[in-house]
Amino acid sequence: MIEEYIKYCQQCNYPKDAGHAKDCSTRNSEGGDMREEGYELFVQFLEKHDIDKMTPEEKVDKIKEMDFDEVMQIVSRINGRLTVRDKVQDWEGKATKSVVGVGAVIELEPPENVEIELEKFYGQMSTNIEVGNVNEWAMKTYFAIIYSHAFGNGNGRTARNVYHLMTEEGIPDKKLAEKRVKDLEFTSRKIKLNAMINMYAKKGITCESYNDLLDYGIVDKDGIGFGSDMDIVKFLAAREVLMKSEYSEFGKTICLEDLSPMQAEEYKRIYAEFRRDLFWSIIEVCDKHKDSIIPITNEITQKDQ
Repeated sequence: MIEEYIKYCQQCNYPKDAGHAKDCSTRNSEGGDMREEGYELFVQFLEKHDIDKMTPEEKVDKIKEMDFDEVMQIVSRINGRLTVRDKVQDWEGKATKSVVGVGAVIELEPPENVEIELEKFYGQMSTNIEVGNVNEWAMKTYFAIIYSHAFGNGNGRTARNVYHLMTEEGIPDKKLAEKRVKDLEFTSRKIKLNAMINMYAKKGITCESYNDLLDYGIVDKDGIGFGSDMDIVKFLAAREVLMKSEYSEFGKTICLEDLSPMQAEEYKRIYAEFRRDLFWSIIEVCDKHKDSIIPITNEITQKDQ
């Protein structure tokens, strides 16, 4: 439905200041001293394991050789150092169940058993990656880390620095390691919403624009929404439950408190399934629009003039 998906998102029918887009800059609130210490620990880790000396060919070979747990051990150690949370943070085979920040950011809690989806994703990458398509897989890896939210904190920093390590040689300088790309943050939400539009289409609901999509959601007893993008997916899950009952017509909002105890349990199961579906729908959007998205993710490795 969107032929030219991203040209810095100017052609989309969605206002920048709607919803919680304003909240993007409020994540990751650690002070400068902690971030500086995290960067130094990160550099020490790369130098200790000679990751900074690896050529693009060697990196691709390594990705093909390692299994999922070995890769996640490295990513976990990188995350632990960047966040100064645990200098020897091990990957324990499970995503960290945590809530970051308040309000809309609560939606970033990882989908249930997302490590299984990450392992499937890595299987695809290790089979298909080569030097000529590293940027494509680095871009998809960036969003896989962001939207799996496998770590309790620092997922953005981890994703950006993994992207750099996959696409560039050497160590990112301090400014690049901490850099946050505004166009990328805005594009990231666009990708998520576009993935939701695709999920709705599969369920027979057509959304002509992002504003159409944002009309759907869950509400409280007073009919007031909660202001989270994930309410859109929650509505779809609740609708799936109610369609099995006597409901034949739906508005654009559903109150979860109206579900019976049995329906509520069914809703939890379906919502967990839809959260996993959203992860893959996001990867599909990234793949379909890679030629438009890669130039934006490449800004991660570019110094500001």
